[in-house]
Amino acid sequence: MNDLHAALTVLFFLVFIGIVVFTYSKGQKSKMDEAAQIPLKDDLPVGAQQTHKTHEG
Repeated sequence: MNDLHAALTVLFFLVFIGIVVFTYSKGQKSKMDEAAQIPLKDDLPVGAQQTHKTHEG
């Protein structure tokens, strides 16, 4: 059973290293740069806040 645990630990470590190498590879740079800008794209510029009209009546 210890051999199985050791083998799975090594396997998961190698998968982790593979994901890190894939993420930081040069081919992924443009995709990662684009993904990094996603949180900033939806923001409104300062002073351009929308006002919400409520209907009271």
